[in-house]
Amino acid sequence: MQPYNFEPACWATDKDGLDNISECPLGLLSFDGQNAPRLNILRGHLVSESVPMENGGNAFALDFSRKSVFGYSNDNKYYILRDVHGTNAIPFSQTFIQQKLQGESIIVANQRIDYNPSISELTVDLSGFSEWIDTHFFRESNNLTEDGAQELKFSYCSIGTSKYSSIQEQQ
Repeated sequence: MQPYNFEPACWATDKDGLDNISECPLGLLSFDGQNAPRLNILRGHLVSESVPMENGGNAFALDFSRKSVFGYSNDNKYYILRDVHGTNAIPFSQTFIQQKLQGESIIVANQRIDYNPSISELTVDLSGFSEWIDTHFFRESNNLTEDGAQELKFSYCSIGTSKYSSIQEQQ
C-alpha cells in the first residue's frame, strides 16, 4: 500500500466524545505504507489510564491498549483507529508534551460509526481498473480436427515474454 497522511483531526476515546470538538485534542494520523498506522497527538494526551494497585490506590501504567479511538477531520471524515496501543499519558507530568499511538487498522467513513460497524454499502476505488475491462489475457480458438472432433485451444502469454503457451481440450 502507498503511504498516506490523513487530514488533521480531533480525537476522542469514544465516538460520542466528538460531540464537543473544542475539547478534543488535535492529532495527525498517518500510514507509512509498511508499518502500523500512527496517530501523533500534537499537544497533550488522548489516553490516560490508571491501573488499580494492591493497596487500593491507582497508578499509571507505562503502556496501554484500547479497542479503538475516534477522530473527526477538517474534511468531514470520521476515523476509527482500531486495536490501539501506546505509551500512557501521565496528565500531571511536566515533561509530557505529546502522545504517540499505534493502531492495527483504520476505518474512514462519511458518517459517525461504531468500532465494528455493520456495512450495508461500500464504495471501492480501484485505480487502473478501467484498463483491465474487456482485456483478455489469453487467446481462444475453436477448431475441428481432421477426424471431425472439436478442439478448443487456449493460448496465454507468459509473464515477461511474448511467447504464448497453449492448453488444448478435445471433445
